[in-house]
Amino acid sequence: MGSVAGVAGGIGLGFVLKRHMLPGYLENYGAMAFVLLVFTGSNAFGSESGLIAVTVMGIVMANMKNLDVSDLLSFKEDLTVVLISVFFILLAARLDFALVRQIGFPALAVLAVALFVARPLSVLVSSLGTSATWREIALLSWVAPRGIIAAAVSALFALKLEQQGVARAAELVPLTFVLIIGTVVLQSLSAGALAQKLGLSSRGEQGVLIAGANQVSIQIGEALKKIGVNVKVVDNHRGGLNDARMKGLEVFYGNPLSEHVDKYMDLIGFTQLFAMSRNNEANAIVCKYYQPYFGGGNVYRVHDGSSGGEREALAHELKSFELFSEDASWSKLASLLAKDGTIKTTSLTEEYDFEAHTQKWGKNALSLFALDEKNRLKVFSTGKETKPEAGWSLVYLAHNGET
Repeated sequence: MGSVAGVAGGIGLGFVLKRHMLPGYLENYGAMAFVLLVFTGSNAFGSESGLIAVTVMGIVMANMKNLDVSDLLSFKEDLTVVLISVFFILLAARLDFALVRQIGFPALAVLAVALFVARPLSVLVSSLGTSATWREIALLSWVAPRGIIAAAVSALFALKLEQQGVARAAELVPLTFVLIIGTVVLQSLSAGALAQKLGLSSRGEQGVLIAGANQVSIQIGEALKKIGVNVKVVDNHRGGLNDARMKGLEVFYGNPLSEHVDKYMDLIGFTQLFAMSRNNEANAIVCKYYQPYFGGGNVYRVHDGSSGGEREALAHELKSFELFSEDASWSKLASLLAKDGTIKTTSLTEEYDFEAHTQKWGKNALSLFALDEKNRLKVFSTGKETKPEAGWSLVYLAHNGET
């Protein structure tokens, strides 16, 4: 019953969304109402079939051609955070701590079995025939915190069992909460340290994804690599990527906005985005597209060099931080680098601080980025104030002032 209702609901909602039969501002709420309708309708015809129905419904819609569900996914994530938070509070409110104390030692024994026997054994069996290393198996064996599914199912089962007069059914909920609290506390606090011990953690790594392979972006990428920052250049022009590869930079062929890049480009360890193509509108769209991954404060685009007139200025939703300075347009950077411009690195001290550096070079140096005392990358940009201090490494573009 759940599968039948899910297939029918998925096809029906997909039909409505494909043909835009709902106004744009009502699509999310209309979809939510449709999901609730399928859930309750399926449950009316088959007990507890609603969960299966909406799950199948999601699978059907995800596999439909020419159906964009990105807005629905974003709306769903927002709802999930709110509903799960409220649900945990409601479940915890039903928890009888007298029962927790009553099942104390047996519950801890079950927790120990789950942590040190059941999970490692299941991971070990599942990894047979795969290329997983012992380090990866060890990490997976430890990381398995229980959460909302366990809490919800245990609460439902406890109610059903109590209705049927099963002895000690009420102890199922506190036992599950001991498992949830134990796994979350122990594994969440120790997983990062274990991953670092096993050499599997990307914590502390930083990298820059550069969208656009050209003479400016490649030299900026070289400068970043020299100071120890990982760099990856993505573009769909092979000529520029070949030049970047010859300079020792990691490259990925494809349109930064394509589904191929979204599926196959590995961004683990990359923390910032530089959109540095010659096309200002493309840079703005790339920044907007990657904001959910990097965060709004970590996406930058090169200045387009326009006067910023109201008729030509980008919409507020497409604006992002501009690299380096307001007058550091792509064409100006290209001109400086093509003439006598050289990207240099200097160490700041108490005697030779940033003010002394600025006085020495004046307008003949453009500050690009810096590494602080903890080797964290700081980018000079519009809308952000970066004040390098003693102990920092400063990277700048030195030139004679002619463009």
